[in-house]
Order: sequence, then C-alpha cells, then structure tokens
Amino acid sequence: MTEEISKAPAKIGWDSLFLKGSVVDLDISIWTARTGIKAADLGIENTDEVHKALSLGCHRLAPKGAFDEIREIASQAKRTVEFYSLNFSFVRGARYVPEKRMQPLLEKLRGIKERFDGAADRFSQEENYGAVRAEMLPIMRKALEDATRNPALVESAYNRVLAEYPTSAEVRARFALAWSVYAIRGATTEAAAEAAEQETSAAKGIIRGMVEQLRGEFTERCGAIMAAIAKGGKIPQGTLEAAKETLTRIDEMNIFGDAELYNQTAALRDIIGKAEANSGKMFSGGVLAELAKIQTSINTSVEQAVRDAENNLTQMGRRKLDLSAAPAPAEA
Repeated sequence: MTEEISKAPAKIGWDSLFLKGSVVDLDISIWTARTGIKAADLGIENTDEVHKALSLGCHRLAPKGAFDEIREIASQAKRTVEFYSLNFSFVRGARYVPEKRMQPLLEKLRGIKERFDGAADRFSQEENYGAVRAEMLPIMRKALEDATRNPALVESAYNRVLAEYPTSAEVRARFALAWSVYAIRGATTEAAAEAAEQETSAAKGIIRGMVEQLRGEFTERCGAIMAAIAKGGKIPQGTLEAAKETLTRIDEMNIFGDAELYNQTAALRDIIGKAEANSGKMFSGGVLAELAKIQTSINTSVEQAVRDAENNLTQMGRRKLDLSAAPAPAEA
C-alpha cells in the first residue's frame, strides 16, 4: 500500500530552497542512424537554386524500430526524473529535486542506466550491428536505383552512404545516459545584490511553475475519478492506485507549503479510502458533487497559493542562484 503523508508540509523560505533541494540535469544521447542525401546521389547538380528550393531528406542507416528498446529505456529515465522532481526554469531541461527524494531517484536511475548500457552494448556488438547493416543496404540500393535509374550514379551514391556507417566501437560511443546533480547555493557578492530585482522575478517564475504543476496533477487525477464514477459508478482499482501514487508524490513535492492543496489531497484520500472499502463502488451523486467542489477549490485558489509561496520565498532574502559554483558529485 502506498505510504500516506500525515503531516502538513512546512512553509519553505529562500534559504530553505537552497539547502533542501538539488537540481538534476539528465543527459541522453541516441544515435540518429541517418545521413543526409546529397544532390549528387540523385544525379542533380548542386546549384544555389537546388540548395534553396529542394529539401532532399536523409538516408536511414538502420531500420525504423532498431532502437525501440533503447528509446523506451531512455523514456523511462525521463519519466522517473519527472516523477521525483519539479520543473526548474532557471536551467533549461533541469529539474528541482527535494532532498528526501534524491536518494530514491538516484537508485532508480542507476538501475535504468544499467539496462540502457546493456541494450546499447547488445546493439553495437558486431554480429547485431552487422545484421542491421545487412538488412538496410539492399533496401538502400533499391531506393537509389528507383531514384536515379543510372547504374553509375547508384554505385557512387551507394559507396558514399556505405562509408557513412561508423564502426561498432564508434556506434557504442553514440549511446549514453548520464546525469549531473548540482547543489544550489546563494552568491553573496555585490553583483548579486544589484541583480536582486531580476532574481526575484526569476524566482517567481519558478514558484508559479511548481505550484501550477502540482495542482494540475491533482486536478487530472480528480477528474479521472469523476469520469469513472460518471461512467459506471465504479472506480477501477488501477485508477485508485494511480490516484494514491499521485497524492503521495504531491504531498512530498509540496515544498512551498500549499495549505489548500494539502487539505484537498486529504479530502481526496478520504474519498479513495471509502471507495476501496466499498470495492470501488461510489454510486452517490453526492460524491461527484464533493469531487467537483474539491476541483473548484483547487482551481479558484491557485493565484492565492502562488502569491503566498512567492511571499514566503522572496521575502526571506534575495540572493543570486549559482549552480556551477557548487556542484554535487555527478552521477555517470
């Protein structure tokens, strides 16, 4: 059973944001297995007009589904980071992870990386990589023949594309899954003080994104339960489990002490508990009315929640964020 959060989150200040969280930046590389089509491949003179007017596309060096396993593992890594974190708009693509969620996140990422590396190793082994080339080369030659109808051009283009294939070792180096963890600290220089207004504006952008993200997740789960009840009066167990998981995540990520969100997650938990005790059946129209009231409360109070969080954070002091100066040990 998913562990429930029984204690309302404490309000967080500016310094607490620095001390009780880190930023994670996930870095994933996957070989594109493509090379551009050149005008000469099709027997076309590469004039300025051709360059400006025609988009010649690319040669596919591997079958479309060749990287499905690797891509799925990479997607799992992204989903995992998203589940344990919130948006952090100071750094593009990076995520803010509260201190207590960092260890479970890193443990899961290590397991995912092991699977990613294993899949990349298997693909780049000569017998497997060679099979990919062997599958694509006849298709590529046939495509060139259909495009040009000129044996000399076909042979020239085919040899040119063949040379674009990297070696097995080079292919393996084009697959990577890694992450960096950065501690957040405040700079105390005069330059940082002079930038106070800009810093406050940026901090407010982060706050709004985090508050709205959590409330959006809550509203989505609440809506799923309402839809299930409206459809047949019964909430599937999978819907209940997904809602409980989301509520636990929301309570753990409610770092700004959004009291209304905390109260409404408690109210939704109560409804879920009653549904589970009744084998998922919720026939009462009053339940739908209660859920609608919960959603309305969340939607109408979001601006106040943002203002409260901004006041709690930015009034504690204005200090410029500095990520690069205090990196935590990187995870490879």
